[in-house]
Amino acid sequence: MKIRISLLLLSVLLISACGQGSKTAITDDTVVRNKVDGVTLIHRAIISPPTKFQSINQPYRSLYTTSIMSKPSYEGKILGKLENAHPYFVLGSVDNKWLAITTKSGGQLIGYVHENAGVAESRYKEVVRQDRSRRAYTNNHTKTNQKAKVSTKAKTNTKTNVKPQKSAGNCVTVGGNSKACKDAKSDTWIIE
Repeated sequence: MKIRISLLLLSVLLISACGQGSKTAITDDTVVRNKVDGVTLIHRAIISPPTKFQSINQPYRSLYTTSIMSKPSYEGKILGKLENAHPYFVLGSVDNKWLAITTKSGGQLIGYVHENAGVAESRYKEVVRQDRSRRAYTNNHTKTNQKAKVSTKAKTNTKTNVKPQKSAGNCVTVGGNSKACKDAKSDTWIIE
């Protein structure tokens, strides 16, 4: 009788242990594997696998501070950010001109950045030099154009028919014998 009770308790114990489910719950930090276009990507469960993948496997450097996204689109969650000029490793090109990135060669996928956010490490200095010369050119022309863009209408107060006040320090010479002054109250340029 004692043996039967012992066997019954043992069998109930075994059945209850098997029935609890041996699968663990998947959280955002659970590491998963997905195969996309013949490449196995290892990543956290919060990161959505891409629908297409083309290997790049090159070191990159960010051109500006950008967000690392959980999907290859701006609709995903922000997982972190890359600071300006920060190195990272591109696993491959994915959907909608986004890059799958990691911290080291062959590492775990940490998220996605838009392809405009960085450039291959080998081209980084060249791209930055080109951008600096372009910015200098743009800034010089913007300053010249800002001086030329003035309002040709002098605003007047309709109640008193008085022209707005101008500050002498806010006047610039325009076209040789004319000058434009900035109205102190409304930031409007007036040509005299």
